[in-house]
Amino acid sequence: MVGEEELSQIRIPTDLLEIENPIDAKARQWLVRIQTNFWQFDAAVRTRVTWFNDQHYNPLKVYEGILPHYEAIMSDLREFKRYLDDNGFPLNSSYYQYYDAYMKYYDAYADVAKPPALVQEELDKGRIVGICDKVDDGDTIFVNGKEVRLAGIDSAEKGTYSGSGPATARMKELVLGKMVTVYFDPHSPMEMYRRVLGAVYIGNGDEEELYRRDDWKDIFVNYIMVNECLSSPNNKGRNMYIDHDEIKAAYEKCKIAELPTLVRVEFKSKPTHAMIFVDGQDTHRITPDHWDMLPGKHEITLVADGCSSHHETINVARGKNEIYRILPPIPTATGNINIFTTPQDCDIIINDMPQGVAPIIGLKEVANELINVTAVKEGYQSRTEQVIPVAGRTLTLIFDPLEKI
Repeated sequence: MVGEEELSQIRIPTDLLEIENPIDAKARQWLVRIQTNFWQFDAAVRTRVTWFNDQHYNPLKVYEGILPHYEAIMSDLREFKRYLDDNGFPLNSSYYQYYDAYMKYYDAYADVAKPPALVQEELDKGRIVGICDKVDDGDTIFVNGKEVRLAGIDSAEKGTYSGSGPATARMKELVLGKMVTVYFDPHSPMEMYRRVLGAVYIGNGDEEELYRRDDWKDIFVNYIMVNECLSSPNNKGRNMYIDHDEIKAAYEKCKIAELPTLVRVEFKSKPTHAMIFVDGQDTHRITPDHWDMLPGKHEITLVADGCSSHHETINVARGKNEIYRILPPIPTATGNINIFTTPQDCDIIINDMPQGVAPIIGLKEVANELINVTAVKEGYQSRTEQVIPVAGRTLTLIFDPLEKI
């Protein structure tokens, strides 16, 4: 990271010094420092994650040094704002706008800076043993305060029609307040949200290897949830303690309709979590899921946010019935904006997000939504204009001229 000594040695071009006083020059130096450290931080995170995904080395090393780096960046940002406040920079100045923009960038990285769920001792041990102190939904629990995602299965998400129902209730019945053991694969102990990815058994894995017991099916929570048709199998996430064939075999009976007069129809869609309507009635289920119905013709509808609804007449027959449909996204109407300024090389910021240096030609923005366009240049008074892009049309915005300070 750039240090205090380097900060003091950053040189400003002489043509800028002619229009900048020492206070302005120091503010620009702060901005250069923050930009440089952000690029270094971003590159470090991307490089480490790519390395881990390719090489499967110790995953905890992905996070080494990230948290101190992030905290140093946030400290710089706070000092930068304090400098602006103490020296009376106007709130509409470009420096405050850049400060706000970078704070939004760094907020997006806040999760990256969190420490990983596991420590090296747990990673070496290959398991977590403790009391389940919270159940989030049908495939997510907390053990010793650590969030655990059950590997090899999927339950409906919380907040959806079925996510807070039987699956969550059964998971609480199985593990809440009980001693459990979470076995995880040393090569992929955590998934993308940094939750522990594990095979959960009821019992104390420090006293015995629970997965070797003859009655393992009775204490293996991942298996129980699928065997009772409360979760479905998936192949996401590597875990040496999960036999995907065994899980899939347990789920086969769940595809059979509950009544012999009915036929089970599996509904899948892209994107997932589409609402399922049959014969005009809301089933209160979302994809991927099933619905039992009488053989014959039925009207079905799949509805997902941001997508065009799908309507279809299907003919349900005995045997396997699977409906998989791709719901096309609703196209977003956009308009073009051309931006010109005098002087020409002004920084352009739209809704607090830097867009580059003017002139900017053919910038696409969502139609019929008010946006704030700000032109900024050192030594000039920044100016903001509000415009509403029109679908399929081009608006030309001219800042001519910006007033000198």
